[in-house]
Amino acid sequence: NLQDELLNAWANDAGDKKKTDQLAQGLSHQVQRDEDAARFHLAAILKVANGSLPVPAANMILYSCYLDGWGVEIDRAESFRRLEMAIAQGSETAEWFMANHLLLLSEKLSAVLPGDPDRALEILRRLARKADDMSAMQLARRTFASYVAANFHINDVSWQDRELITWHATDLKQVYGSDCLTLALFFAR
Repeated sequence: NLQDELLNAWANDAGDKKKTDQLAQGLSHQVQRDEDAARFHLAAILKVANGSLPVPAANMILYSCYLDGWGVEIDRAESFRRLEMAIAQGSETAEWFMANHLLLLSEKLSAVLPGDPDRALEILRRLARKADDMSAMQLARRTFASYVAANFHINDVSWQDRELITWHATDLKQVYGSDCLTLALFFAR
């Protein structure tokens, strides 16, 4: 099963980092769909996440579990700690989640992570331009463009930020729902 494959790839911290992280990402889909699966896999995920081999996907699973109570009690401080660990281990997706919390797009961590839109926008700018993870780059562009278009006047936005918003706006596969109106109003100004 996937849990055994994960533990074998991890090999008590002597295993293959990339393969372990990929297997943890696969396991995350099972955990997110089913609380019983979360409970079943929790011990193995904790073992891998607490080891010295950096496995950001394992910490992201724990971030989600503690944030939403999947198989464990909700613990926002532990959720935030796991998010920080995933960032320290190089997860650009974790950085995107951090930016969302800093923008207070989700208030679930607001008790342990106060909003800081300036810091969030800096994270999103960097990810939108330089992320190695293309999914994180697209998420950052969408979040950045949506937030700036909704909260700033076009004349108050630097040309570099307008460029990011334009990149997002011209990728019609990435523009969803209310973003269409927000972006149209932003550019119409």
